[in-house]
Amino acid sequence: MNSIFTRLRASLFTEGQNIHVRHFNLLALTGIASSALIGVVSLFTTSPKAAAACFLLCAAAIGLLIFSVRTGHYQFCYRVTVIGIFLIGFSFLFFIGGGIRSGSIQFFIFAVVFTALLLEGRDLVVMIAAEIVVYAADFLLARQFPSLVAQQLAEGEQLWDILASTLLVAVSLGLAVTMNVRSYRRQHEELKHAKRAADEANAAKTVFLGNITHELRTPLTVISGYAQTCGKTLLSLGETEEADRMRFISTECDRLAMLVSQLLDVTRIEEGKLMLRKKAVQADELVKRTLDAYSPIIKQHGNRLVFHRLYDCPPVNADEDRLRQVLLNLLTNAAKHTENGTVTVDMAQERGMLAISVSDTGEGIPAEVLPTLFERFSKTENRTANDTGTGLGLYISKHIVEAHGGTISVQSAAGEGTSVRFTLPI
Repeated sequence: MNSIFTRLRASLFTEGQNIHVRHFNLLALTGIASSALIGVVSLFTTSPKAAAACFLLCAAAIGLLIFSVRTGHYQFCYRVTVIGIFLIGFSFLFFIGGGIRSGSIQFFIFAVVFTALLLEGRDLVVMIAAEIVVYAADFLLARQFPSLVAQQLAEGEQLWDILASTLLVAVSLGLAVTMNVRSYRRQHEELKHAKRAADEANAAKTVFLGNITHELRTPLTVISGYAQTCGKTLLSLGETEEADRMRFISTECDRLAMLVSQLLDVTRIEEGKLMLRKKAVQADELVKRTLDAYSPIIKQHGNRLVFHRLYDCPPVNADEDRLRQVLLNLLTNAAKHTENGTVTVDMAQERGMLAISVSDTGEGIPAEVLPTLFERFSKTENRTANDTGTGLGLYISKHIVEAHGGTISVQSAAGEGTSVRFTLPI
């Protein structure tokens, strides 16, 4: 006997099954047991008709259970159960089993609860509404027209019927609730383990990115330093063209170091650990120094650089390195997607904010990709097929600007260039 129950549990109540499937299997088993039991009792207490109806419901439950296990068509079985057994079968049993003075009313509650455990969405709403309407109609008809009830139960039979029905419904619903609680606890434990594993993986990722950033930035800094030294030497010897190339190498090394650092910045942003070292910054001087250092990159595709400086610019409370990072990200995108055009940097003071915009006359951005431009790893900011950007520049820039209390926005159209504008509180 023990082995039979073990096999039954293994086939009908495995942890990997959908919770609705386990509810249905529990419903079928309790339906089989309760229908058979009430049918046997009905042979001696009520009428052969009630017993026959119970045995018929028992056979239907057995058939649906076998069909669902063999075919896997559980949704079909759910609907057949609700319509055939809950709506039609329970209503029929109600009228031939004693009406409002019997325990049949308990099965109406049983049906509504199990319908909620089996179905979802529109099916759930429709079926529960139908059950409420049908059961209410059954109750009113039995009360208004007692002759529709096949047999009125004696007081002793009535008490036994209500007691037995209540016990069966309570046990069935108790088992269903227990199953839900166990499923919830199991899922909660799995989520806790998954979260712990994710936190450990995230911590390992942060350590790895920190190490790789440090290892990569060191040689890049050395290369940039040597390039600057060579550039100064060449410039003193009158080799201006070669000095510009050295400056180009130095600038590219600095940009590559920034791209490497941005991988670590993404992790800091996601963990809420993006630190800002704010101080009074003369933004026009910062923009000018950045443009002087980066102008070879901008001009390499035949572009022209225009800077509308705001000379009376009041200082802003900002992290100088982070502000430079935003500018480099915007200038990189502008230079990357513009050839034989113009890259313009504007500064303006408006309503207590300093506005800085980087505009280009390049290829522009299609309107359909603009909404996703500031998403992480978005490649929409990199609009050409041969682009090798990380897709992090605008994502990080947005968080840096917002961390300063400013805003950032983009205006663009395909073939008409792009303008990125951000503000900082003065």
